[in-house]
Amino acid sequence: MNALNILYRKVISLGCGHCHTMQHLSWTCTCPIQPKVFAAFQAFGAKNAASSLLIIHPRVLNQKGEFAHLWDYNLVVRCGRRSSRLCRRHGPSSLRPQKVLEFGCNCCCCSLAAPNGGSTAKLTRPLPELSCGLKQQVVILWFKNDLRVDDHPGLITASNSDILLPLFIFDPAVFKGWANNLLESLVDAVLNLRLSLQSLGSDLLVEEGASKDILLKLAKEVGATDIITEEEVDQGRIELISSVYKSLSNLSVKGKPVEVTQYRLSLYETEGLGALTESYKDFQKLKTHVALPMAPPTFLPPFPEGVHRGNVPSLNELVTVSKRLQAESPWAESLGRHPASILLEGELRLAENSANSELWGLKGVFTWRANYLSASPFDESQKRRKKLSDKVHKEEEWVLRGGEIETLNALHSYLKFLEAAVTDDSVKLYRAVWMTESRPGTSFRELFGTSLALGMLSWRRVYQVALEYQRARSGGFLSLLSSTCFTIAAAIAEAQSNQWHRLLALKSREEAKNKGWHSRTWIWRGFFIQYTAHGEQGQAVVLVHGFGAFWEHFRQNIKELAKMQKRVWAISLLGFGKSEKPNVLYTELLWAELVRDFIMDVVQEPVSLAGNSIGGYIVALVAGLWPSLVRSLILLNPAGRVIPEYASCKYLKPTKNSGVAWIGSRFLLLYLQTQCRDTLKKCYPINSSRADDWLLREVLRASYDPGAIAVLESLFYLRAPLPLNFFLDRYDAKVLVIQGAKDPLQNSLQKANMLKAYCKNVSVALVNSGHCPHDEIPEEVNGIIYNWYMHLW
Repeated sequence: MNALNILYRKVISLGCGHCHTMQHLSWTCTCPIQPKVFAAFQAFGAKNAASSLLIIHPRVLNQKGEFAHLWDYNLVVRCGRRSSRLCRRHGPSSLRPQKVLEFGCNCCCCSLAAPNGGSTAKLTRPLPELSCGLKQQVVILWFKNDLRVDDHPGLITASNSDILLPLFIFDPAVFKGWANNLLESLVDAVLNLRLSLQSLGSDLLVEEGASKDILLKLAKEVGATDIITEEEVDQGRIELISSVYKSLSNLSVKGKPVEVTQYRLSLYETEGLGALTESYKDFQKLKTHVALPMAPPTFLPPFPEGVHRGNVPSLNELVTVSKRLQAESPWAESLGRHPASILLEGELRLAENSANSELWGLKGVFTWRANYLSASPFDESQKRRKKLSDKVHKEEEWVLRGGEIETLNALHSYLKFLEAAVTDDSVKLYRAVWMTESRPGTSFRELFGTSLALGMLSWRRVYQVALEYQRARSGGFLSLLSSTCFTIAAAIAEAQSNQWHRLLALKSREEAKNKGWHSRTWIWRGFFIQYTAHGEQGQAVVLVHGFGAFWEHFRQNIKELAKMQKRVWAISLLGFGKSEKPNVLYTELLWAELVRDFIMDVVQEPVSLAGNSIGGYIVALVAGLWPSLVRSLILLNPAGRVIPEYASCKYLKPTKNSGVAWIGSRFLLLYLQTQCRDTLKKCYPINSSRADDWLLREVLRASYDPGAIAVLESLFYLRAPLPLNFFLDRYDAKVLVIQGAKDPLQNSLQKANMLKAYCKNVSVALVNSGHCPHDEIPEEVNGIIYNWYMHLW
């Protein structure tokens, strides 16, 4: 048995650090040297040892970092440094021993004082026959986006080692393109993580450079046998860990290869992904148990001697590196990350100084962008906070600073929103809640999104704390009729939604692999976005689906395009398919930003864009605002009007009639769920068999996902968008329009004629199909695209 520094002790009585429940121990042993230990206690006069001594192997852990076989026991002894009890009510917690008799093996010379005032009686002579004779285990705990010590299974597992090296790497490949406020939060989080680890008797090593090179160097220097890190969902992070595996593949420490262990942290206690259903409706019926957060260890193994801790870089240093990396992009200098980019500002100045009023519509767009949504929904919250701050005596606005302790304190204040504020910080936080609560529940991700993205809070802790406050408000009970605060409801709903979509991403990856697909996940602004990629060479093509669909809607096009010597990506937009469905205001500009960032961050080169329905309008918007990203454009029954004289058109920002949106969206969802089959059939008038059970099942599946209602609510906020030709006129490359002649949602013949008459560089192919020609008649559409590409390049 691979025992480490085993410490044996006799505990007369002990209690949970939270509920103070006293427990007595029973005789349990998993160690082959049990008779020697038992005899030793008898020799020292331990009475009734058979009924009070507990000996437990310190490394009986499963892959999740949990104690695989110890849930029925009262005490876990680990490396002679800490004891924990798995309290059935509060989970792992610090014990309060009343009296401890302890001794250790000769190889580790363990020594432990009883915590919380407990008394300790030590043996007076050594036990040479108990020497385990094993070498010390050195573990590297690699922090990435889990910058906390609370509810950290990897830290709990690593605390069983002899020597622990906590590590954070400022890898430029990871934080390239991050906004300044996110970089500032990262610096704060790392600094506070170091302080938290120091309070536990350890420290944090900070390095800068490529992760795989640094981990290889450190493993050699300190003789690490294990590297522990969090399991990733984002494809870029998965590839990063794969590169680490590859770099360590030829390294051997103490005659054994270095193992990289990934722990999985989930709100739900699932046995595995095999039995997990992809339907949230069915998942709810299983009543899967919600996992309790784990308390941090009370003490950690020593930091390796002779290792320099390193310095945390300043914000200015990180910003300089990030800008330098961004500048290496061929389009970065002129493009930026804003929908109203430098190009739009230049056109606006032309419109203001020109007698020709054709570009007047741009002034309305730019004015709206400057006043309402200059970069993203998160920037809008910043502007609202500033306006309210200036209005209220120019007081300092509330901004979440610091690490996990400050974030957890802010969470408590947020959940107690309806209670009286007792501190200045609480008053500022409550004001910030009002400023960001544009719709019920939106304030939670607005205020805590960055902290959650960096892992300063775990979703399990958010869920547990929110439930505790809900029980407190409801007299200790939870029911549908109990009163709640909207902040509590928002925290619980966001935790359920995020953790479900995380599980769904992992499950989808396995399911797609079994069916010959590649399902991947990209984390965009903290949200899970699903996509696929096929093809090894050729021009890059990105496919964007229509409203209510997903990347799999291009099931008959992706692999065929790959056969045309193309590298093909298809994406499920935020709010659709198996992508996350957060409580944000969905607009065509938000989806356009997503597609733009996908091209820049994932594909990393100009692409040919293709989109169906509203996806067609979105890719046209991308091409019009950032033409340097788009080599060519294919529109499949695109949404959007064609207006010959759009000079007076202005962008009309969303309305704020939340009552109508709340009621209308729920009636609309019910209608779509009950009439889904008939609606799909109408969109496939020529080949209705393509609207098959699989397509129906997938559309309905997504409609039951947590957060799906927010997408429909946004429809009631939006107003008429700018015309399609407004953006096509700003794009100079070739455009192919494939228009289904029997589209029940639009006048196809009129749309085709208008596009040919009023848009430049547009070729129109009218086909005998409905609203989704790429899926209804895929062979014909694939042939049209192939011939067009042949003449294009």
